[in-house]
Amino acid sequence: MFIALLASALAVGMLLLWRWERTSHGFGFWAAAQAMFALGMILLLARIVVPLWMSILFGNVAILMALVLVRAGILRFRDLPLRIGTDVAVSVTTVAVVLAQWAYGLDTDARIAVGNLAYLFLSIRCFTALSRPAPGVSLLFRSLQAVMLVIALLVGLRSAFSAFASVPSASLFDGSWAQTLVYISLGITSVLLPFLLMLLNSLRNLDRLRAAQAEAEAAASTDYLTGLANRRRLFRRLRQLPGDTPLSVVLLDLDDFKAVNDQCGHSTGDRVLAQLGRLLLQMTVADEIAVRLGGEEFGIVSTGSAHERARQLAEMVRARVERELGVKAGLDRRQTCSIGVSHGRADNTDAALARADIALYEAKRRGKNRVVDHREITAKAARTDADYEPVVAHRRQSR
Repeated sequence: MFIALLASALAVGMLLLWRWERTSHGFGFWAAAQAMFALGMILLLARIVVPLWMSILFGNVAILMALVLVRAGILRFRDLPLRIGTDVAVSVTTVAVVLAQWAYGLDTDARIAVGNLAYLFLSIRCFTALSRPAPGVSLLFRSLQAVMLVIALLVGLRSAFSAFASVPSASLFDGSWAQTLVYISLGITSVLLPFLLMLLNSLRNLDRLRAAQAEAEAAASTDYLTGLANRRRLFRRLRQLPGDTPLSVVLLDLDDFKAVNDQCGHSTGDRVLAQLGRLLLQMTVADEIAVRLGGEEFGIVSTGSAHERARQLAEMVRARVERELGVKAGLDRRQTCSIGVSHGRADNTDAALARADIALYEAKRRGKNRVVDHREITAKAARTDADYEPVVAHRRQSR
């Protein structure tokens, strides 16, 4: 009786948890399975207040359906097709055969043997559905397999006893060793199994929470229009580098982009920016991060390439923008860009960006559609890293 009450309490708890979490990865099937287990135990124990045939028949039907639901939950948990037709057919056929045996007056042990063979079949089906687990749930899957294997062995022995023993066993709890084994198997199923299933459910929920967190972090650090990194992601990555890591910075600004928005509309302007994002992603390699800094201003920051690579990359980007961007974005004119290049260290990223920004404005001043290296202008007036920070702040505010 205690096991039946505990199984019922677990069933209620699992159903409430399922409704609260609204999970869709199999836990609903497992909650229903636990409810069926509990119902089956109660019906089997209720033989003293209901007719014996009703107690045994409906109690075993409930437990058979519980095993079907357990396997259905495993399949759903593993995102496999929900193929339980065979399990349902075996359960229905078993009930029909037992009723026919009853109608023709066959002995009780024959009926018990048929029922336990169905338990054996469904337990093995659950066991095989748990094979080849994912690494994160391997231990729990193996534990569930152990439970199913114990159940299969016990009901297999019970079937053999009912079929071949000379002493009849008319009641499920008549005190014989075989009936005691069945009672133990039901106790294991209705108590240990739900705890393992709830642990699996918790792990899946934790995995989904982590995936949602990773997705949110990716969305917060990615520009939605171009798919490039945004400023937040760039600086977070640079902060992770040793301070003496050399940097090369390429800043790109589309020429006369305001005219595109004014004459062609903002949807066309967005298309231009999206195409530019794809182009930059195609042209960057592992140690380079392409970033949209804001509006029509983009950047490429390299943490491993030599400065000459940055200058060559800038020129290749400028040429491809001039040759391809307008056509791919559906413009009826050529689209160009101006680019500034600089280099520095990870512990003074602001100064490196400031130098690249000054070089970019020099490219604009010289007629646009060109690349200017900061070294071309620092020869005229030497500056320290600190000198560039107020300069770039002033220029960005006036842009």
